[in-house]
Amino acid sequence: MFALGEVQATQPTTLRGGHVRCMLADGAGGRLKAVAWRAGDSELGRRLMGQQGALHVVGKLRADDYMGRSGVELEIEDAADPRMCG
Repeated sequence: MFALGEVQATQPTTLRGGHVRCMLADGAGGRLKAVAWRAGDSELGRRLMGQQGALHVVGKLRADDYMGRSGVELEIEDAADPRMCG
């Protein structure tokens, strides 16, 4: 499991099956593709789709070799608003 602090969920889209795909971006310009499986109708999906500020995100890295392109993607397990963490 990996935890990413204070990242923005950019370009969120819902996919068939209720999945949410987005890019996670940090303040230094780093970006990481991410997906939350079956999260569309959950609190996690709503956080990713409607978040206007930073999030703390936790998930698992996995190889992403879709259509012959190799890369890495984060499978999001959960996300929290840092203002609510204490």
